[in-house]
Amino acid sequence: LSELMERLSSNDSVVPYIGAGMSRPVFGTWSIYLKSIVPKYDKEGHEVLSGKLDEGDYEGAAQWVRDTYGIEFYNQTAEYFCNAKIKYESVSQAAKLLPQLFRGAVLTTNLDRIIETVYRREGISLKILLAGHSRLVQSLTRDGAPCLWKIHGDIEDRESWVLTKDDYAKQYGT
Repeated sequence: LSELMERLSSNDSVVPYIGAGMSRPVFGTWSIYLKSIVPKYDKEGHEVLSGKLDEGDYEGAAQWVRDTYGIEFYNQTAEYFCNAKIKYESVSQAAKLLPQLFRGAVLTTNLDRIIETVYRREGISLKILLAGHSRLVQSLTRDGAPCLWKIHGDIEDRESWVLTKDDYAKQYGT
């Protein structure tokens, strides 16, 4: 913590890595999200999903939901993480502090637009980059330009999502 404070106070480059915990106050946990896709009447489906989640196999659980429910996986995911659900008052204090602490590049695995929302609220426009833009990110990071690198995609671009085992293998290899 002291090294982080020192680097921040000296305007040294710090790139935060933001995960799903930042979105939890608005969207809940991954377990809640995946369970919301499985129809309430599908008791067997809920048992299978719960087993995968209990094992900590979140990518496998997402894969199973996608393979089992097909297009509904994509439709329900888009609806679950839609921008209309983001109310600034519900966003965590930690998320609200991001624009004050980090004015350059930010890295996230989140599909949602909470980070964009808090930066916009502070009058900071972020260049949004998706996976595959590593050279551009390097350039922007060197320049100190405000940018958000969404390595697991953006909710508005289904082709960019990295949620399932297949998506992870495609993005990172086996």
